[in-house]
Amino acid sequence: MQLLLERLAAPTRRHDIVAAVQAQVQRLVAIHVWEGDTGLHLMDMGMPALADVNSPAGLGQLSARLHALIARNEPRLDVQRVDVVMPAPGAAGPPHLLVVARLDREDDVRTLHFDLPNR
Repeated sequence: MQLLLERLAAPTRRHDIVAAVQAQVQRLVAIHVWEGDTGLHLMDMGMPALADVNSPAGLGQLSARLHALIARNEPRLDVQRVDVVMPAPGAAGPPHLLVVARLDREDDVRTLHFDLPNR
């Protein structure tokens, strides 16, 4: 299944569902809290900045919110688990997101990896 804006962006190209889903999820996890003048979150899609998460319980809450966000906004994925993986203390590298899910019309579960912005 190709989403409307994907069809409009590349109407003649062969559709790669894995690449399209990965791009969509990467966009979703890059959205951060924006409360605006009214104090409301933009379309209930904002995530707290990773720098604001400072405990294992906070990482668990962030993982749960990301799980709900992806499940709600990416219909081509049957999301089973979402984990935020922080680099080891002293190790270089960004935190990343592991999404264990089944793609549309596939029998096998796969693990997708995404970068998480620190800001």
